[in-house]
Amino acid sequence: MEYNFKSIDPDRNRFRFFSMYIERSLFGEFILSCTWGRIGTKGRTKPYYFDSEEECEKMLEKIVKVRI
Repeated sequence: MEYNFKSIDPDRNRFRFFSMYIERSLFGEFILSCTWGRIGTKGRTKPYYFDSEEECEKMLEKIVKVRI
């Protein structure tokens, strides 16, 4: 599951992105990776670790609701 958001407003010099995706670690944990920053840059990444996929998806849905 992956979500990508962009906020572009040239008048306010705003060119931002925010993306999230779920992946699995080598140790079986579920990771929700959130990356954000200015379009054209690498941005910053914050991982959230979960023991179950359901918990991970709940957090993803919560963040998507805030972003929308």
